[in-house]
Amino acid sequence: MDKPPVYVIGHRNPDTDAICSVIAYADLLRRTCYPEAVPAACGTANLRTEFALETAGVPHPKLLMDVRPTTGQICRTNVMVTREEEPFMEVYRRMQQHRLKAIPVIDNDQKVIGLLTLLQLMHMLIPDENDLGEQRILNSTLAQVRSVLGATFQSEFDINKDEQLVMFIGAMSRDGFKDRIKNYPTDRLMVLVGDRPTIQAESINMGVRVVVITGGFSMKEELLVKAKEKGVVVISSPLDTAMTALLVRTAKPVSQAMDRDFITFDHHELLHTIRDRVQEAGQDLFPVLDDEERLYGVFAKSDMIDPQPAKLILLDHNEYSQAVKGAPEAQILEVIDHHRIGGGLMSREPIRFINDTVGSTCTMVARLFRQHAIMPEPGIALCMASGIISDTLFLKSPT
Repeated sequence: MDKPPVYVIGHRNPDTDAICSVIAYADLLRRTCYPEAVPAACGTANLRTEFALETAGVPHPKLLMDVRPTTGQICRTNVMVTREEEPFMEVYRRMQQHRLKAIPVIDNDQKVIGLLTLLQLMHMLIPDENDLGEQRILNSTLAQVRSVLGATFQSEFDINKDEQLVMFIGAMSRDGFKDRIKNYPTDRLMVLVGDRPTIQAESINMGVRVVVITGGFSMKEELLVKAKEKGVVVISSPLDTAMTALLVRTAKPVSQAMDRDFITFDHHELLHTIRDRVQEAGQDLFPVLDDEERLYGVFAKSDMIDPQPAKLILLDHNEYSQAVKGAPEAQILEVIDHHRIGGGLMSREPIRFINDTVGSTCTMVARLFRQHAIMPEPGIALCMASGIISDTLFLKSPT
C-alpha cells in the first residue's frame, strides 16, 4: 500500500516565498527522507509568483484548503466489484475468497448502480416462506447454467439468450410427471431428471425448453436425435439431482438480489459532516464517488472510528491562525520559519522546528540543500532565488 502523502505547505494567502519554499523543500524531501512529500498551498498564487513559477518551469503546488479527514482519505481504493449480469456463484466465490460482506455493483462507466451483500445472496437460495414459488423461476442463460454446473451440452439452441426458465424435478412416475407438468409453461420448462428415459422422452415429446440429465448420465442417442428435432436443449450434469437443483439457482444474475437504494458520498466530503448519516444508515458499505460520479473507493463504519490525520510540514509560518484549515487535527512533522513564534502550535511528539532571523524561508531551504550536499535542479534553484528576492527586495521586513 502506498504511504499517505506528507504535505509541505505554507500559510494562508501565500506570497512568493511561501509557495517557492514549499516547492523547493518538497523536492529536497523526496530526494532524502520523504518520497511521498507533496508541495501544497492553501491559497492561489499572486501574479508575481505566477511569473516566477512559469519562468522556473515548475508546476504549481497542490491547492489544499482543508486537511480535515475526508471520505476520499479513509476509503479503500482497491475495490472488489461486480456487474449486474454476473451470476450468483461467481460473485459468491469471489466474496468468500476475499472475506467480503458487501460489494458494489457497477456499470460499464464505472458508476455504482447497486450494493450486494452476502445476506442478499443467501436470500436467493433460501427464500422466506412467502416466496417459495419464486424459487422455481430462473432468469439466466443456458450457457450460464452449464457453467455453474460444470456440465456439457449434448444439444444446444440459443444458449446465450436471456430468458426466464421454470425448474421442475422429474423424480416421479411417467403418469405423475405428465399430470404435474401441465401446470407449467412447457416452452420455459427446465426439467431436472436422472437416468429415467421415460421422463426424458415425455419431456421431449412435450417440447420443454431444456432437459438437464443429472448424476453424470447422458441421454441415449435415439432420444437425443428426437431432442434435436424438437429444438430441446440437453445438458449433462456431473452432479446428482439434489446438488444440480441447488447450483442451478446460482446461475441467477446478481441484479436480482442487489440493493438499488443506497447511500454514496463524494470523495471530498468531510467526515465530521457525515457521521450521523453513516451511523444511522442500514448499509454496511459506503461507495465513494469521484468528480465524475464514478466509483472512487469504499469505506465501512469502522473506518470512521480513528481516521489517520493528515501529515504536514509547515513553512513560512508557525501559528494555527495562519495555517491551513484543519491543521490542529493534523500531525505536524516539521516547521521551518523566519517569523515570530506564537499561535499555540502543539505537536504529539518531538519535531524538527527551525526558526531563524533571515530574510526568507527560501534562504533556510537553500541551507538545507547545502547541508545534504545536494545540488538543486535549475528550476528549483530559480524558484528559491525568486522567494529570496521577493521577501528581501526592499529590506522592509522585520526579519
